Amino acid sequence: MKLTSMVGIIAIGIVLTPEMTVLAAPTTNSKVIFSEGEVTGDIVRPDDAAGELIIPQPEGVKPTGSLAITYAPSFDFGEQKISTKKETYFAKSMLFYDKKDTGKNNPKYMPSILAVEDARGSKAGWTVSVSASPFVGNTPETSQKILKNATITFLMGKQVYNTADPNSGELVIDGRYDVHEADGDIVIETSGTQLNPIPAPKDILTAFSGQGAAGTRVVFNQLYTGTLSSDKPSVWTKDTLNSNIVLTVPPSAGAEKNVQYTSDLTWELTAAPK
Repeated sequence: MKLTSMVGIIAIGIVLTPEMTVLAAPTTNSKVIFSEGEVTGDIVRPDDAAGELIIPQPEGVKPTGSLAITYAPSFDFGEQKISTKKETYFAKSMLFYDKKDTGKNNPKYMPSILAVEDARGSKAGWTVSVSASPFVGNTPETSQKILKNATITFLMGKQVYNTADPNSGELVIDGRYDVHEADGDIVIETSGTQLNPIPAPKDILTAFSGQGAAGTRVVFNQLYTGTLSSDKPSVWTKDTLNSNIVLTVPPSAGAEKNVQYTSDLTWELTAAPK
């Protein structure tokens, strides 16, 4: 029997087509124009990579307008013993809650912060200043008791964050912001009486022209590390003191026992650098 073997050849053909001619290429456009916006009052934890909203305690009044301080800190220096020499006391940690923690079941702590929102769209910059009234007793019986010559000091080392910055982390302050520390610590006088003028405010932070848009957050502690600045964020508790916010009380203050003294801090926002 003769076996016949057949081999088939398959040819693959390539068909060349002429280049297609573009008959028309019309140009259109898209447009958008922005007007001055409104601040939201939302507070973002400055150093949080996730950008989670928080509610600092005590809560402030929700601001309005296109440029506003959306959160200004209060400072609690705790209960101290009367001393016969000059003493310095550090502020307690700032208590806050995650906004999603609606039941406020999980208290958290960090250094005190200051928050500013700018929705003007002008990139004109701004300046925050602060002044303090005398420390006075907080009950009718003690309302004329003055804690004389006490001062509140903001030590050098603020950290500035801005949500519009492309790096979205701790900013290099030079050329963008002025923390007014060129001459050292910022000392806020509280001397005087209720009848005398409050000492002039001190500038705390300036956003230069072209800076400060969207949300700016200041952390009043140079050692604080969060999720943006460290693989091992620093852990603050209710017992952690902020050594950058200092109350100084001289022996001439005339402190009396069982009297809670309170000073009102006034935070001013100027709509331009100064």
